[in-house]
Amino acid sequence: MDEVIDQLKAKGIRTTVVTHKGQLTYTWDDKTESYLGGEESILLEDEYKDLTEKTDGKIIDLTTDFAAELNDYASEIIAKTAGTEVPDDYVAIGADEEEASDDDAAKDETSEEETTEEAE
Repeated sequence: MDEVIDQLKAKGIRTTVVTHKGQLTYTWDDKTESYLGGEESILLEDEYKDLTEKTDGKIIDLTTDFAAELNDYASEIIAKTAGTEVPDDYVAIGADEEEASDDDAAKDETSEEETTEEAE
């Protein structure tokens, strides 16, 4: 892995890992020719820590609401590869549709509550 990290650094490639922080990884152990388990297991975030730190990357945690963090990361990539700034109000494709459907669902719940109250 150190050789790969050195190659990535030499090319200026930042490595970002999208994973589930706090979950255990099943790491292959060449000595025992089996996967480490139990107390020997390590967290996914620790497995990728060296890689992301040495390549100026980051770990995006899927166990939280990662949409905003992923959107920020996409904005950074667009800005660097396109040589342009991404507006602060940029929303990834599909993210605005999710927000709209969440808003619609919230409105439906509110309407149901109001209808129930009126009926009582």
